[in-house]
This record gives sequence, structure tokens and C-alpha cells, in this order.
Amino acid sequence: MQPSVLTFIASLKSLNYQGGSDEMANDERIYIRVPKEMKEDVQKIADRKGVTVSNLLKMVISEYIEKNK
Repeated sequence: MQPSVLTFIASLKSLNYQGGSDEMANDERIYIRVPKEMKEDVQKIADRKGVTVSNLLKMVISEYIEKNK
């Protein structure tokens, strides 16, 4: 299911998530608006995988970018 409305308010410097101590210094924020049901589904998947929603979405975005370069 694709969201009906995605609102991006910031751009990313880099989506290549490497982790590490200086990770936060290089991060940019993206704000999106999604339907409540989608947010709940994403939270359930993140919980099941034992990661935060933020880290799950970083993984999804990174994979999408790699497949679509």
C-alpha cells in the first residue's frame, strides 16, 4: 500500500547508514505524514525486528536507493 500523502520537509546529506559514535552528527531529519494505520504497521514491524522505527525506515530507504540508482 502506498501512502496517499508524503510530506518531506528536509533533505538528507547521506542515506548510507554506517552507525558509529559520530552517526548523529551527520544525520538530517525527514518529516513525513502517513496514515495512522501505516504508522501502526511500521511500528509493529520494527517491534518484531527489535529495531526502532527510525532505524527500520533507514534500512528501507537505503535498500530502495540501492535498487533504484
